Amino acid sequence: MRRVIGSLVLAVLLGAFMEAAAQLPPEIMADRYLVQAERLMKEKDYSAALEAMEKIVALQKEHDLTLPAEFHFKYAQIARSAGLLEAAIEAVNRYLVAAGRAGKFYREALELLDQAELKQAEREKIQAEAVEEVAEAERLVADGKYEAAADLVKGLLELRKEHDLTLPEEFHFVHARTAFSEGRIKAALDLANQYLSAARPSGQHYGTAQEWLQEVRTPIPPEMVAIPRGSFRMGCVSGISCQDHELPVHDVNVASFELARYEVTFEEYDRFIAATGRRTPSDSGWGRGSRPVIGVSWEDAVAYTKWLSDQTGESFRLPTEAEWEYAARAGSETTYSWGNEIGSNRANCNGCGSQWDDENIAPVGSFSPNALGLQDMHGNVWEWAQDCWNNSFQGAPADGSAWTSGDCEKRVLRGGSWLSVPAVLRAANRYGEAADARDRDNGFRVARTLTP
Repeated sequence: MRRVIGSLVLAVLLGAFMEAAAQLPPEIMADRYLVQAERLMKEKDYSAALEAMEKIVALQKEHDLTLPAEFHFKYAQIARSAGLLEAAIEAVNRYLVAAGRAGKFYREALELLDQAELKQAEREKIQAEAVEEVAEAERLVADGKYEAAADLVKGLLELRKEHDLTLPEEFHFVHARTAFSEGRIKAALDLANQYLSAARPSGQHYGTAQEWLQEVRTPIPPEMVAIPRGSFRMGCVSGISCQDHELPVHDVNVASFELARYEVTFEEYDRFIAATGRRTPSDSGWGRGSRPVIGVSWEDAVAYTKWLSDQTGESFRLPTEAEWEYAARAGSETTYSWGNEIGSNRANCNGCGSQWDDENIAPVGSFSPNALGLQDMHGNVWEWAQDCWNNSFQGAPADGSAWTSGDCEKRVLRGGSWLSVPAVLRAANRYGEAADARDRDNGFRVARTLTP
């Protein structure tokens, strides 16, 4: 109770103090704000110091106060420190007119004016150069040269921060396009909407920005290859480097279906992210665009196929393990679709003789297609299949369907990757990993069920 009474007394006293302060003559209030401004100036809190000076200006207007000439000089000092050069120049000119050559700070005012005008001229020059760079970034974006445009954007952001520049509204649109190319999907969408809000319908890129926002949420139709029905022997038929989980070799009948010519790319997957807000996978600094998406789980891949199906009205899905091997073999029974030797520059792996070996992912379609017209079935990135993991082919479906029993916490991956040694790229090789794993060499391609 005593504490409550004490609090009430304190509140009453504080209220009385504030009321008394409010009743001070405007001249004294102006002096108080000036003392505050000088203290804040010493503390280098220039924005707050400027606010205190503006309160004095408000009092002057309200009560028709006569402010000393020195006020304008101090205002100019604070404005210059806050980076408000135009306000500083106006204030110092007011001081010089009011004080004349006899003014106490005459010499300092002239120096401040000179410095502020030089800095203003420098800023105007930088501002003009920045406008030209924005125009150049616009041209680069129009030509699809996003990496070069992104470099300009980064430089412009640094200039804006350093010199407090005002960049043209078109900059937001260019920034959005480069952010999207870098995989910063949410930032890109926010920037595009920021441009639309600032530019209004009269904006140079207004219509283009609206179209682009719609476009980045619209799927790119995958290029599909018709895979004819047929039978094949599944498993380690070559007898080379066979593993227990690749046996027994067994006959499988596969119905006709379609399989994407390429692995799903970042360009395709980033549209899925823009439309759904799903997690953005990293490209490990290698670039996005036509490179296969990596860092996606089996669950991510299934979500993508469902979204693609919903958007297109088609029946997209992951291929079954049998479909994948049938398509990868393309009629062969050798270690790889082209023979038993890895050769040189036929795929991307650790020892494949390509420029990307054991370094990073290659753009899709960088190597010759197999007999069915499919590319990158060996190497580059592991590809998820529908099936649950089983340690052998004992009891595997013989009709090409997905194996939906076994260890369904794990799912099948096929094809090997840029990190794999050549033996891992064999058509028969298979691997099981947790369905939520997001390794930087895991990707996928889509299949499509054909309507009878």
